[in-house]
Amino acid sequence: MLVGRDLLARSSELVGLTVADLEETEPGMLVKLRRGKTTTETHSCFVGEAAAVALRSWLGRTGIVHGPVFQSLTKGGKATGRALDTRDVRRILKGLAVAARLGHGKAVSGHSLRVGMAQDLVAANMDLPSVMQAGGWSTPVMVSRYTEKLTARRGAVARYYGSR
Repeated sequence: MLVGRDLLARSSELVGLTVADLEETEPGMLVKLRRGKTTTETHSCFVGEAAAVALRSWLGRTGIVHGPVFQSLTKGGKATGRALDTRDVRRILKGLAVAARLGHGKAVSGHSLRVGMAQDLVAANMDLPSVMQAGGWSTPVMVSRYTEKLTARRGAVARYYGSR
């Protein structure tokens, strides 16, 4: 979850990650992510320290040293070599939402990590070009859609009434 969030990854991008796509750096990690729905071109993306620690732990515990980063596991916890698919990502995210008592997970989708991090970046006052670069967007349309409520609270009318 942390890796997907830091990458602003679609579930399809997340399940496409391989060990060869990872590059160690401190304090985080660089990841070659295949951005987009139809391209094989990669973009270097940064994963923060917490996500990098979790990812290293996952790889160490499962013994994954090549192939897909996110693989299905046997009941004994050994990696199968088979990448998770997008349905698995949605199921896992919904399970985490339920476990965190965020409802029944109905509002969770394969884009939830992407949308959530875009909202967090905007809430932290990151500039639009930086958010667009992080999410691989070429126009501000999707960033605006994902962060509409946040930006409305900071918009001209909200500022007008806040300055009175």
